[in-house]
Amino acid sequence: PSMETQTAPKSPAEWSQSRDNPYLQDNLRPVTDEIEVKDLKIEGDLPDSLSGVFLRNGPNPQFEPPGHYHSFDGDGMVHGVFLRGGKASYKNRWVVSDGLRYERAQGHAVFSGFGEFKLPPPKLMAKYGVGKALGNISVVRQGGRFLALYEGSRPVELSPDLETIGEFDFERRLQGPFSAHCHTDPETGELFSFGYSPMKPFLRYLVVNRDCALVRCEPIPTDYPVMIHDFMITEHHVLFHHAPAVLDMQRAFAGGDVLQWQPERGTRIGVMPRHGNVDEMRWIDAPNCYVFHFINAYERGDEIILDGLRAAGVEKNVSSPDGTGFPPKLTRFTIDLRGDGSVAEEQLLHYTGEFPQCHPGHKGRPYRYAYMMAAADGVERLKTGVLRYVVRHDLQTGETTRYHLGPRRSGSEFAFVPDPEGTDEGHGWLLGYVYDPDDDSSQMWVMRADRLVEGPVARIHLPRRVPEG
Repeated sequence: PSMETQTAPKSPAEWSQSRDNPYLQDNLRPVTDEIEVKDLKIEGDLPDSLSGVFLRNGPNPQFEPPGHYHSFDGDGMVHGVFLRGGKASYKNRWVVSDGLRYERAQGHAVFSGFGEFKLPPPKLMAKYGVGKALGNISVVRQGGRFLALYEGSRPVELSPDLETIGEFDFERRLQGPFSAHCHTDPETGELFSFGYSPMKPFLRYLVVNRDCALVRCEPIPTDYPVMIHDFMITEHHVLFHHAPAVLDMQRAFAGGDVLQWQPERGTRIGVMPRHGNVDEMRWIDAPNCYVFHFINAYERGDEIILDGLRAAGVEKNVSSPDGTGFPPKLTRFTIDLRGDGSVAEEQLLHYTGEFPQCHPGHKGRPYRYAYMMAAADGVERLKTGVLRYVVRHDLQTGETTRYHLGPRRSGSEFAFVPDPEGTDEGHGWLLGYVYDPDDDSSQMWVMRADRLVEGPVARIHLPRRVPEG
């Protein structure tokens, strides 16, 4: 079109309102711009020892998505609250992948996603891969680098002030995707990760040293590709939960769903020495289930204890407008390594919940306290806006403490931050974003982990709504 007839692309505020899609409504509506605001209003008092930046990212499409949109598909946006000297400031930035940079030059979306997958043209695929490096699930810091992660691609590196440096491939050592859920050993400083792919090799084991150098990128033989969102470490092992959430690219190319739950294939847990050979992997049959997020794991004699949020399966679109029909419950898996091995399950809490946490200093070791977000009693479908309780569960005594965010408020994942002066595993704070639909606003709450019933010690009023992430 000529310059006279060409129109500017719609803003996210315009096109999201016209799309009848649950992943673009309520608190999944995309944010339209980048801002920076200092000296935020604070109710209460920030603990003196909380000094640093609290980062949360999530899906936030910059351009109107082509075809059906799923929340997995949105461009990453990082929201940061910077704390120092009892004051707080806010800054948000898009995670600018190479693919998003290309789309910005075109003025519209080009790449498809999980909701309706299509291969990009060959020339684009040769340069950018099958999709964008979205960086919309998690953020980690390793060796002084900030990495925004998305499990279908390589990381995107951010500067400490949240500007994009560029896609990060560990000096070309990384082959294939890098998981969004990797785990740091508190003693060695190593970062353990993995990558799964719908194309061979379907699974890789990855180890990053404390200086952020990739020192291991090794294929693990498996017969078919599955979605593995999270895994776990112990002091001496890595654990892969291989559930039958099967990825089928041929079906996706034909216009069908890329993901299918195929319980007839069975579920198994792979147990491998951290620094062993893949030939030492033991695959142990387990009851069929899917786990998006694990809390922790540790060794106990000839057993391994593995705790996570267990769901009976996973839907083809991962969730649905009225919520997933497979509500996650806090569950303990006891892996007996004797003989041929076995896996026993024990449900620890009846609440439907997600986003579990533990003290990072106890990662891979015995621990006592588990934290998570939960829905109200009786809620059996997990969807946007139902996580209205912050939960602390004492695994030693069985005691559970919950704090209700409010009649209509909901929360995203709360992170546990240890108190540097604390003398107990439970001494620390829970930090998270809370959304209030009554005025379409967000706050960051700071809560004493061992005194949840007292409510937040500080509420930081954010200058804009932070979408669920």
